[in-house]
Amino acid sequence: MAAAGNTAVTVAVTLGIQNTNLFSMPAGIDPASWSKVSGLSWATPCRLYMPLYTFSSTEEAKYISECGGVKEVRYLDVISYQLKGAAGSFDYLITNGIVNLKRVILVPFLSASAAAAPSGGQSVSPYLSPFWCSSRPSPCPITNFQIRVAGLNLFPNGPENYTYEQFLEQIAPATLNGGLTQGLSAGLYSIADFENSPYYVGDCSRIPGSEQGAPRSVQIQGQILGPNVYDFIVSMELEKSIKVDVPTGAIVQQG
Repeated sequence: MAAAGNTAVTVAVTLGIQNTNLFSMPAGIDPASWSKVSGLSWATPCRLYMPLYTFSSTEEAKYISECGGVKEVRYLDVISYQLKGAAGSFDYLITNGIVNLKRVILVPFLSASAAAAPSGGQSVSPYLSPFWCSSRPSPCPITNFQIRVAGLNLFPNGPENYTYEQFLEQIAPATLNGGLTQGLSAGLYSIADFENSPYYVGDCSRIPGSEQGAPRSVQIQGQILGPNVYDFIVSMELEKSIKVDVPTGAIVQQG
């Protein structure tokens, strides 16, 4: 609720989303028909609704004084890459240089080339299928999993086999209070989901702060158990920040 003398309204901001072609249509499919079947939208803008407050002069002066005139906003940006045709042992260099890396997330999906096609039809990967749960990756058992940042192993005790221990260390901390508060959880991804369809996550926020601003390479390694071929979506969370001049709303620094 707004303070006395202040007013509040809700504004809608239209955001442009870059098409990264992660979810491309199968060849020969009409875009309009595919959108209806798959539930995917090919439109690029979306809307973000947020409250907008108009302060009284007294409250405005108090707010500017308390924040020092400049307010810093920190947020996470996400960059994603798609790697196709992973089978057996894999070793991928994702990027040669990235700064302020916080987390690496590997999401495996069964490759379209390995999926069964209906008679006279075309096979598609599960992440394009309307019959697959969009919040779950394909079951993909990976052993000896390692993430290398700037040539150094993220898991210092050697490659991980991703068990309950890794779920507690790498995935659970991303939920509200690390999932440690009884009767309170923000995680929609349980240990049962993890054991059936695991995400492979590496927390890179423990890297010393003095090294966070330096460009570093990211590499993933591992061994897929079984004969199936998979496509990987590798997402990296980066911390970014902007400094805003509170009286004018102008961005004075971005990084």
